[in-house]
Amino acid sequence: MKQPQQYIFWEPTASPHKNWLYEEFQSQVAPRRCKFFAHSEISAGRRRLGWPSVEQLSLPWTVAPTTELINEVVATSPDALHVVAGSSGRNKIVLRALKAKSIPFFIYAEPRCSDDGKGWLRYMHSMVFERWISRRSAGVLAIGINGPSWFKRVGFPGEKIHEFGYFVPLPEFQPRKDLEDRKLRICYVGRLIEKKGIRDLIYATEMLKEPAHLCVIGEGEDRGSLERLASSLGIDCEFRGAVPMNRVGQELAESDVLVLPSRSDDEGWGVVVNEALGAGAAVIVSNKAGAAAMIKDSRLGMVVAPYSSTEIAAAISMLQESALFSNEARAYRHCWALTNASCKRAAKFMIWAFTRTPSRERQEMFYGS
Repeated sequence: MKQPQQYIFWEPTASPHKNWLYEEFQSQVAPRRCKFFAHSEISAGRRRLGWPSVEQLSLPWTVAPTTELINEVVATSPDALHVVAGSSGRNKIVLRALKAKSIPFFIYAEPRCSDDGKGWLRYMHSMVFERWISRRSAGVLAIGINGPSWFKRVGFPGEKIHEFGYFVPLPEFQPRKDLEDRKLRICYVGRLIEKKGIRDLIYATEMLKEPAHLCVIGEGEDRGSLERLASSLGIDCEFRGAVPMNRVGQELAESDVLVLPSRSDDEGWGVVVNEALGAGAAVIVSNKAGAAAMIKDSRLGMVVAPYSSTEIAAAISMLQESALFSNEARAYRHCWALTNASCKRAAKFMIWAFTRTPSRERQEMFYGS
């Protein structure tokens, strides 16, 4: 592909996750220009969960661009590569404008949810109304373990598909000084709703032979029933509520293992997995979570089936018996995350994907093996 003279990013919302990645990307492609557009501000619900507002982000986001501005930006940027986060909402307007002007673009998106009874409708919609995107796009950054297979199913050629993820700054690593004579510390971070599978983790904690403390961070409609369940089982469980994003890393640094027991493939990635590995914690994720794509090394953690408290409990016990909660194992995970799952590594991969040519050898997936 011809070297773009500028990069223009189109997002549904001004996400802090993308902001950190794009900030690093911008530093690596300088002096080429980057522009950032978001069709909306972060929702009030996300703000209550500790997400920052657009005013608190480091990049100069243009929020809620009009249709006229979208068309003007596209028309005046023939030398740019546009990176479009999905094909729904107002990004449809962006894509139509790019199509009309034959300007190159990349898609950066999660797979559509296919396990809630409406998956076949989403598949048919993509095949009928969005097939042109697979033909006209320069490529797709496909989010998570289920991303590449989804985009292949809806018509993207294999050489255009790049398995990818979401990224945040990683916490500093500090060796734990309290590993002896204390309870195992398990952490969950996310919304407290049925499809996140937190109920399975609560039952798994009760199954453990060794005493454990479960710390639940997040809010959601199921909090009351989950608190009652934990109380009825008699487990040591603390519901912390929403925690600001800049404090999550410290919570993970004090944990032995993060568990992300998602029941639905609507879990596009799960960026808290990056943070946990960066902090040194082991991770257990269901195979529905996109970030399960990273967990191929048993020293990082384990992948389990959804809806399985038994598998979660067995995985926690296996990690503990294998001495994978030690400071040595924690340091290994931190170094692995810096090398494979950092914003710096991801930005470098993006540049490669955006500028590669068919004659260049295909690069390994961004997170290594």
